[in-house]
Amino acid sequence: MPSSPVVVLGLLSLAGLHGSGPRDLDAYGILLRSERVYAECRTYRDTGAVKTVYIKDGKRRTVTKPFSTAFVRPDRFRYEFLDRRGDEEFDRYLIWSEARDVKTWWDIRPGVETESTLERALGAARGVSGASSYTIAELLMDFPAGFERVTDLSDAVRQGEEDLGGIRCFVVTGGSREEPVTLWIDQSTFLLRRIDEQNVFPDFRTEETTTYDPVIDEAIPESLLAFDPPVAETPASRPPRARHRWGPDELDALDAQHILERTTRTYAECRTYRDSAVARTWIADEGGRPRTERAPFTTAFVRPDRFRLEARARRGEEEFDRCLAWRNGEDVRSWWDLRPGVQHVQMGAALSPATLMTSFTVDTVPALLGEVSGRSVTKMTDPERMEDEEVDGRACFVLESRFDSLTLWIDQESFLLLKLERFFGPRETTVTYEPAIDLEIAESELVFDPPDPEPR
Repeated sequence: MPSSPVVVLGLLSLAGLHGSGPRDLDAYGILLRSERVYAECRTYRDTGAVKTVYIKDGKRRTVTKPFSTAFVRPDRFRYEFLDRRGDEEFDRYLIWSEARDVKTWWDIRPGVETESTLERALGAARGVSGASSYTIAELLMDFPAGFERVTDLSDAVRQGEEDLGGIRCFVVTGGSREEPVTLWIDQSTFLLRRIDEQNVFPDFRTEETTTYDPVIDEAIPESLLAFDPPVAETPASRPPRARHRWGPDELDALDAQHILERTTRTYAECRTYRDSAVARTWIADEGGRPRTERAPFTTAFVRPDRFRLEARARRGEEEFDRCLAWRNGEDVRSWWDLRPGVQHVQMGAALSPATLMTSFTVDTVPALLGEVSGRSVTKMTDPERMEDEEVDGRACFVLESRFDSLTLWIDQESFLLLKLERFFGPRETTVTYEPAIDLEIAESELVFDPPDPEPR
């Protein structure tokens, strides 16, 4: 029976592994050589990341999942990837195997679990890891009933050579026109360095890049092969603050009410004000795991009627949603990326998106400056002066209202607010300020500059 074209092509490519140099290999020869390198190596380790860009209605959101792999033939294996939970926290997924012992850990589902096979454990993590759990492991161990291997790329074509981070690579493309795949394969080692993929879904599309920094046939430290789920943390209880000790010094003699009155007067009488600030909100999920939402913002103000506030909140790994509140005389405008279009509203409404981003704290300074009405933080209920503290090396009065669940740190020299801490049920929000008053404010700090539309 005549041989099929696929078999003939495979045989010709195998012959090319021995009869031609690397520069003469076609796409299938490169993929076969790469496959063999993974199958025959004694050890393998890597670090890398899967970067996925979700594109919908012209907006982009990037998710990056770092990972690492360690393998010692025949049966020692460890894989881990991280998935962002908040601005400062990551969920960790760990898969470990030695001989027939297979264990996993996932922060989302705490507790050590076991699997019948390593292939099942890696397959279960394939979707949430962006396939990084499975792609290399399958090449190393050739699972009997696995997914299609990356080296089985359909319609593979060698496109040439490119440098990738100073490493000369073969570039091989394949897949379909709608969902193309590009591989970068190290010319000297035949190890994968990068995979680019595009996928189309009913209401969005993705662009995914997986990068690898791989090493084979070198000793693997035991620390890279250890099964090390996290130790359960016991939340630290915060000791109560001590009350202020009164002394003969003028500052020591000030009580909470006088400090608040002096602070109110400082903001009400300043000619100009500017700051850069960050609101950090800690939220505990149903399992008690903390998640941080971080919202930086800036304020610029020139009395009597020029004002600009901008706040940002994370949308993806590299993208932020931006909101802007602005006033020049009677002209008040706002912009919010989640609701595109310039809005002409009252200042309270203009600040609403930023208020949501910062857990209802962003209007603190505008209220002190007289830009918005409402109760000022300096109208604390039953304020107490606590022991003085420093914020970034600056001596501060510390005032606390247990009724309002509010604590203020006020600079002893300028009487400006440097820090605020407030509790809203399960939320704890801390805002830190870098303020200045009575300095010249550049026109560039006061412009209304909504962003240009993002390319689709």
